[in-house]
Amino acid sequence: MTMLITVSQLSPGFVNIQTSKNKRGRTIDWNLRVEFSTASWLADRLDEVHGTPYHAGGEFRMGGDLLKIRTGGPEQAPVLNVHNDRPEDAECGGYSGVGLPFSRLAEVAQQIRTIIR
Repeated sequence: MTMLITVSQLSPGFVNIQTSKNKRGRTIDWNLRVEFSTASWLADRLDEVHGTPYHAGGEFRMGGDLLKIRTGGPEQAPVLNVHNDRPEDAECGGYSGVGLPFSRLAEVAQQIRTIIR
């Protein structure tokens, strides 16, 4: 099962990270929406934890974003789960999240930096 990861500018000031996976003939998409300032911070964290799959994680508030970061998945294929709980009435509001394979964190960090430059 191959996962497609796309990082794009959602609207001025926002980044969207989308993961798509084909499972049993159906495509399942997940999206994480964050402000540019949070995206920059997130790219740095992805680089930091790239080689250490079982770090502590935690909750981090920046601007209108409340990121919740946790590790998961099996030992042979660890995943970094990143969720954002923005106020419903905020721009790009609501809950969003993705699970990113540790093997692709550096790639995602680079894609984020390309968008926010």
